[in-house]
Amino acid sequence: MGCAELVEATPAASPVDLRPVQIRGDQIAEELLGILRSDQIAASTRIAYLGIAHGWAGLLFTLLRWTRAMRRQASLVLPAKLDELAALAVAHNRGLCWTVHNNTTWLMPGWCNGTAGYTMLFALAHEVLGDEEYSRIAVGAAESAWAIKTQGGSLCCGNAGNGYAFLAAYRLTGSGIWLRRARAAARQAATDRSEHHYPDALYKGALGVVLLGCELQRPRKAAMPLFEPTR
Repeated sequence: MGCAELVEATPAASPVDLRPVQIRGDQIAEELLGILRSDQIAASTRIAYLGIAHGWAGLLFTLLRWTRAMRRQASLVLPAKLDELAALAVAHNRGLCWTVHNNTTWLMPGWCNGTAGYTMLFALAHEVLGDEEYSRIAVGAAESAWAIKTQGGSLCCGNAGNGYAFLAAYRLTGSGIWLRRARAAARQAATDRSEHHYPDALYKGALGVVLLGCELQRPRKAAMPLFEPTR
């Protein structure tokens, strides 16, 4: 992800030599592809987590992000593993959600282990791979993120992360309902006064909420910081 950020942020006319970054990014990508090739998501004991911050969704997102940054053809492993992950989705309140682990029924809200992260994953999969089914899955995940209520405000586990997921659904569909839901999520996130919602934290506190509020002024270019690609 760090290599992708550097590649995307460096102008084409820059004198900076990006070859070391590209080489290192390719090395990491090959390691991640090896993990994807070696294990089945549903049966894995090596990686039981499914979500974006700790599990299979995060590995897939990272590789999609690197593929996009390098403007390359995606490995055939990616759609195969995306389909594996999609097959583990559970219907929930007109939407789709995933359990925290491949061997439990535990659900969580937010981005890190919840369906907000899957919205961003399948939205990026649609962008990179062009499969309309991934767009449908992304919107289904956003529906579930809206239905699973949380009082938390953070980007990681709360309403600010949900807000960015709703913006991803808005970019996919153009529907104003997702923009309204993103604004509602931002307003709810701003009410978090809990002791674990830190005033100076990006992913775990108020700074992420403020950033979401700013990005709602240009929703088609919004990107969850240090995660989604800038547009």
